[in-house]
Amino acid sequence: MRRGLVALGVLLVILGILIPEIPISGGYSIREIDNLCKSAFGVLGRLLSPAAQRECGKAAAVVLFSEILIIIGVVAVVVGLLKGAKSSPKEEISSAQTATVGRYCKFCGAYIGDAKFCPKCGRAQE
Repeated sequence: MRRGLVALGVLLVILGILIPEIPISGGYSIREIDNLCKSAFGVLGRLLSPAAQRECGKAAAVVLFSEILIIIGVVAVVVGLLKGAKSSPKEEISSAQTATVGRYCKFCGAYIGDAKFCPKCGRAQE
């Protein structure tokens, strides 16, 4: 699960970076069209042409979508990495128990050595 989440996050970040760079109109990328629309000439063009206004709206929406993909991707990578870094104490105890059978209490995880009863919880280990 952890590797899948990290891989998904990386894929989303890559898509978020590449989507606005796709050339669509006259060799201009979506990001270049969006930047042009935000310039003084773009504002003037949107006032004069409804078609330019629609195209600028589409370009802005695609750029916003790509930024959202990047944010979701980064969050997915961080969560995936943090999930992999954390492990519960019970998991650590159970792995220690399997490595050294009879050395840790199977109920509370306390070290018992060769004792038949746990000195911490008093339970029998057999």
